[in-house]
Amino acid sequence: MALKNLFGKDVNLDKLPAEIRPLVEQMRQERAAYEALLKRAEPLGVAVAQLEQRVAGLDKLSAQLVELQRTGAAFQEGQKATEKRLVETKMMVEAARGQLETMQGQLKEVLAAKADLPAVAVRLLSLTSVTTSRRARRTAGARPTSTLLITSTPTVNARTQPSKATLSSRGSSDAPRVSNRRTPT
Repeated sequence: MALKNLFGKDVNLDKLPAEIRPLVEQMRQERAAYEALLKRAEPLGVAVAQLEQRVAGLDKLSAQLVELQRTGAAFQEGQKATEKRLVETKMMVEAARGQLETMQGQLKEVLAAKADLPAVAVRLLSLTSVTTSRRARRTAGARPTSTLLITSTPTVNARTQPSKATLSSRGSSDAPRVSNRRTPT
């Protein structure tokens, strides 16, 4: 008997020796169980193929997730660098603001001095005219007696109020005397 026929379905067990019969019967049962498993596994093959497609899709999603994590990390680093630049810019702006405030104070002082400039110019012109008239009288031989009244009007932006003073020169004195006596206005 051929071995092929031994495992087949139509094997006659009566023709086999008694020691082999239980083994052949057990092999037949195993074969039947194996065929049943194959029949039950056929629909599972389709399910396994679907699962493989899903797993492939999950692999793609996993790769995209890794890329998103890299992009997120790069974004965070960029954000930190931007925040650092913003802090530096804020410090520069505050320093510039302080310098501008200092310059503004200096400009106010210059404008106040400019506002006082006409009063100073009037005083200088008056003093120059007194000096010139004294020299002219001296060269003429007379003893000069002069009184100069200097008044100035305060400006709105002036830091200090101008003083009202009387300058007089009498006799042979070379230096004029200044009196802070208030004169009626």
